[in-house]
Amino acid sequence: MVAAAGDRPAPRPRDRVRLRDPVVAFGVGDDLVIGVLYGTASDWISNVRAARGARVTRLGRTREYAQPRLVGTADVLRLLPATVRGAFRLLRVRHFLQLTVSAPSGASS
Repeated sequence: MVAAAGDRPAPRPRDRVRLRDPVVAFGVGDDLVIGVLYGTASDWISNVRAARGARVTRLGRTREYAQPRLVGTADVLRLLPATVRGAFRLLRVRHFLQLTVSAPSGASS
């Protein structure tokens, strides 16, 4: 379990401010899974989905993530460590935001 800070665009596109939201995030392969503790209508989730991604600093490393999607507990809990699964069940977390790491700029496929 690692706390991560995700940069997201400000609510209005013309704003040049980047907002930071502390979250609890887990790496699952090239994906990042974030527990949605405050509901799926939270501003930070809406902004990440509208921007189609976020910049996340985790373990001292900043990476770009894309393809944000809300997933249910059945899809994610089995991927997380047992101790974490229990905590999310206790908190009655029903959704997670899953993002996929973006290819570095200039990378070819």
